[in-house]
Amino acid sequence: MNESAKPKSFRSAVAADARDLTLGRAVALITVLLAVFFEWGAGNETVLVTSMATTYDRLPSWGGVAAVGGVGFLVAGVIQLIAGTVAAVGYPSLENTTKAARRIVLRLNPGLDGKNWWTISWRARFLLAFAVGASAVVLVQQTTTGKVGFQAHRGVVLQSAVLTALGAAMVGMLLTGAAQIGRSFPSAEPTVDRIMDVASNPLVWFGLFSAIGIYGWISSKPSEDAHPEAESVDA
Repeated sequence: MNESAKPKSFRSAVAADARDLTLGRAVALITVLLAVFFEWGAGNETVLVTSMATTYDRLPSWGGVAAVGGVGFLVAGVIQLIAGTVAAVGYPSLENTTKAARRIVLRLNPGLDGKNWWTISWRARFLLAFAVGASAVVLVQQTTTGKVGFQAHRGVVLQSAVLTALGAAMVGMLLTGAAQIGRSFPSAEPTVDRIMDVASNPLVWFGLFSAIGIYGWISSKPSEDAHPEAESVDA
């Protein structure tokens, strides 16, 4: 296999797209990179979990549990709408970055190859959106259908954002509901308070999700023998 046939790393792909920038492509590149690193990195989960934990820490009651659901839905929904929209608008003008991002998504989630949002069940849509987020869903959908642009995928962006937000709200209410039950036992209340103090610290979640992301990245890294398969993804 000659050197030029090797798939580009994400950094090389970004550099390739940056060589021939117009103003529009520059804005697209910067915005896509910010969205990818925020949503696929620790930023998304850190903001979401910290906002829910802080809400319950300030309102330690059943009303606070309900508020956590509302905050989780709102924060997750806004993040996913922005990320999905950026992906739908920005990816088509960044060929190399899009291919590299797609390889990352498929390497971490091989089962997504060839998935079409509109032909899978609502349960599968929920699990897919909650697992990978709107920007990755749009990336896979663009590859599967060959259609690009926000108009082609606005339904996918909206549905995946809402489903992810519902998932975040349910998980947040489940966990804070368990904490609220724990508070009903006087002996357990100090422990619950300490846990919530830790949970409302964004540095804790940033460190945890960064470590999980790094582990997932390293454990999924392809060997040299996998290069031919990676090439076929770009075909």
